[in-house]
Amino acid sequence: MTPIFSQSDEDYDDLLELLVDEKYEKLVYKSEKYFLNDKYSKDPLPYLYYSMGHYRFTQDEDLSTKYPKAFKEAMKFAGKFVKKDKESLYIDEAEDYFGELRATGMENAENQIINEKYTKAKGMYKYMCNLDQEDPGAKVYMSYTMFKMRSLREAQSFLEDAITILENRSMEELTSEQKTLLKNAIIVMTEWEGNSEYRSQIGILLEKSKSSFSGQKDFDRAYNSFM
Repeated sequence: MTPIFSQSDEDYDDLLELLVDEKYEKLVYKSEKYFLNDKYSKDPLPYLYYSMGHYRFTQDEDLSTKYPKAFKEAMKFAGKFVKKDKESLYIDEAEDYFGELRATGMENAENQIINEKYTKAKGMYKYMCNLDQEDPGAKVYMSYTMFKMRSLREAQSFLEDAITILENRSMEELTSEQKTLLKNAIIVMTEWEGNSEYRSQIGILLEKSKSSFSGQKDFDRAYNSFM
């Protein structure tokens, strides 16, 4: 979906037109010119359009070959957009796009975990945290990758962060992608061979999310096996 941003002091119609016309390289070039200009550097929208241009690179065979780090750039600058949007003027209108990013990022990171490339997986989950610092699933996965990398203090910190978020944030506030991320992360933690010292924390995660995921076979299996 192409976002229409109605609250910006600067319309950026030129960037929107390039996005609609699928001129993604020009979109990236012109977006960068904006945010490198002091006049526009604090405006969130050029960072978002820059991110969207890179994401579109990943969906084109030739452009994805030409720009192999396009998805990483898309995630990185989506996070910069969030940071610049201090008053959350545009976040809601970008949520559909963020959903696409999260879905692709989940697949990317889970593949890295399967291949035991935990540093790369951690980097992807960090980008997801930058999209929403109150994303419990991203925090749980950050914890898991840190445990696998033997960074125990940081791992415990992220695990406690996730619990705090679930204690204070309604599950209904999470997007469908965030819910899927959380469910998958909790299941991974229940199956982790090193979880014996953290059973109480993992149990809290299971209980806090039970109302949303109960009835889903993979969650029920993990819950019944662990509890």
